[in-house]
Amino acid sequence: MPILYATEADLKQIYPHTGTAISEGSLGYYEGNSVMGSNMMQAVIRNGGKVLVVKENEQVCGWLLYGIQFDEFTGVPFGYLYDLHVFKRFRKRGYGKALMQTAIDEIKAQGIKKASLLVYKENTAIEIYKSLGFKETCIVMHKQLD
Repeated sequence: MPILYATEADLKQIYPHTGTAISEGSLGYYEGNSVMGSNMMQAVIRNGGKVLVVKENEQVCGWLLYGIQFDEFTGVPFGYLYDLHVFKRFRKRGYGKALMQTAIDEIKAQGIKKASLLVYKENTAIEIYKSLGFKETCIVMHKQLD
């Protein structure tokens, strides 16, 4: 399964589904919509981010949006994996893990020593992340203020 950089045609296939990806990835915490999702993706791309895709017969099966950020305390760059999404009908084929590994390899090739991501605690993708060596490092807590 080749992992490729997304073309403009690929992005046009992806943008309408970014809201669903946000909703699913956040387990409903965010009610994503395609405008919000595509705007976020475009902002990351404008700042040097990349979108990797896996395809079957020219149809996008899944994508990963990643980029480089800088630690606020140290200024050290690190890779940030923003959005991994594989369409339901293409899951359990290793596409998500392959997208992740490709991004990790590309980040590492730039001399960057760390990659980070945010995942909601009940998201089943946690198993993929753990299998790639990611470790839980913090807990983010929220309180609704009325």
